[in-house]
Amino acid sequence: MGDFVANECWYNRCSYNYIWYLQPKITYGAEVWYIPPHIPPGKTKRTGSLTVLHELQKIQRIAVLAIARAMRSTPSDTLHVQVGILPMELTLKKLCQRSVPRLSSLPNTNPAAYLVQDAQRCPDKYRTFATSIHIHHCLFSINPYKVEKISPIAPRRNRNVKVEITRDQYKAVDIEDTDLLEWRVYTDGLKKNNILRAVAVLYKGRSKDPIQTLRFKIGKAGDLMRGTHKW
Repeated sequence: MGDFVANECWYNRCSYNYIWYLQPKITYGAEVWYIPPHIPPGKTKRTGSLTVLHELQKIQRIAVLAIARAMRSTPSDTLHVQVGILPMELTLKKLCQRSVPRLSSLPNTNPAAYLVQDAQRCPDKYRTFATSIHIHHCLFSINPYKVEKISPIAPRRNRNVKVEITRDQYKAVDIEDTDLLEWRVYTDGLKKNNILRAVAVLYKGRSKDPIQTLRFKIGKAGDLMRGTHKW
């Protein structure tokens, strides 16, 4: 009984780690770099990402062998049924097929919507320089013009915010003297010891004492990496 419970725990833990951690990493962005194997019209040989698929199948076989604790001579089809994991070819095909209706539902204001519609308008389905978007739409036969468009819903917020940048410091002082806003925010930045820093100060009304002060360390000058570490 103890061996059965231990084996069950091993199976659940390994399959969980593979499905939720390893597999998403090795299939990340498959809609861009993977072309499902298929036979183009007028040809007899399969084309697509055959080499990549073969390498990923070898990686998944190592994983399912470890999960099932099976012999190395066990057929792959049997292993996938035993551990309940889709074969790599079907997993990648599912990801690509799922991306087609998602791209087709984009509104016309999205830059990717033009590529999707161009794939449908293209008379030659298998062009010499066809992108993955063109090939996926041709393989799965989804018309983007017949898919409902989903527009992003942004919350409407009535914010009474006024932003004004003056040309010089004297003009800023004059505006400050006549400013009757309820909330005021002042920001500034500096470079000290080759370190870029920023500060934001919040005032309420005509009070001279700030409500809150935020200081940020951006990073080294010339470095593209930005942080939000307080100093």
